[in-house]
Amino acid sequence: MLMQTNESKHLGVLIDAKLNWKAHVLHLTSSVAQSVGVLYKIRHFLSKNLLKILYNALIKSKLSYAITLWASAYKSDLHKLNVLNNRAVRCITFANRHTNLNTLYKKHKILKLNELQTYELGKHMFKMHNNETPLLLIGNYQLVRDRHNYNTRHSAKDNYVIPLRHRRQDQNSFMYLGPKVWNSITVTIKNKTFIQFQKLYYDYLLENYT
Repeated sequence: MLMQTNESKHLGVLIDAKLNWKAHVLHLTSSVAQSVGVLYKIRHFLSKNLLKILYNALIKSKLSYAITLWASAYKSDLHKLNVLNNRAVRCITFANRHTNLNTLYKKHKILKLNELQTYELGKHMFKMHNNETPLLLIGNYQLVRDRHNYNTRHSAKDNYVIPLRHRRQDQNSFMYLGPKVWNSITVTIKNKTFIQFQKLYYDYLLENYT
């Protein structure tokens, strides 16, 4: 007999019945909060370089995992994660609460939660565009040049058609944001190898912090 459940875990991601990712975000928030607490306890005994390595291992790795999915949750549900990430960055850099966050993130080459999602989406779209992902995913996207019989400014940039979405939740979905992110990337960065793309796109996102 099959039992109905409100949520289930698949490959480390909690999927709830409403598909709003609230359960996973709550679980992730609790885990990140514990890691921030650990950083505060040990930060006076380690160098800033070691603290950043620990931040990447304990926090960034958790935030990056499946962020292209769960970061489509409501902003109100993501708020505490943003606050915790800010606390973690202030912790490992010994910055006070009055320090400008954009300056802090840019100086130490760390992405905020929103840009981390954008970065991971960009990486996924790069692989998809270069046929390095399962065909099932590739078939969900359409190049602008495949829709029109004539050249346009967007087709020349290897842009993708952004699907129409009216609901807020749909506009935060993987299928909507993926093409939107890819279309915002310059051709110069798109045409690099994947290793070059990762570095250039990461630096590009950092440069937007003012």
